[in-house]
Amino acid sequence: MKFENHVIIEGRLSKKAELEKTESGKVFAKASICFNQFKKLEKPNENGYNYESIPNFFQIIAWEKNAEELSKSNVGDAISIIGQLRYSAWEKEGKKYSNVYILVSQIKKILI
Repeated sequence: MKFENHVIIEGRLSKKAELEKTESGKVFAKASICFNQFKKLEKPNENGYNYESIPNFFQIIAWEKNAEELSKSNVGDAISIIGQLRYSAWEKEGKKYSNVYILVSQIKKILI
């Protein structure tokens, strides 16, 4: 059985992307996207709202054309991303690290 791995996220760019190059010359960019999740509260808060807004931040990585498009966006811009979840693990100075990120396959700005 083959499982699909597709992610669609709409949010705001929370970290500016900067173009970088690998040793072989491939262009890539790393950034992050944020969207708010809303949690219902038992009682309204001091502002009278019965929900709490919880920000969610996700690292995104884009290559080539998508990296160039991502680098044109500014912090706060609304964007839509289609991609895949990816997992990476590494060891540094005897300590193990891991990370989950979104590999961008499509990106577009949302006009609000």
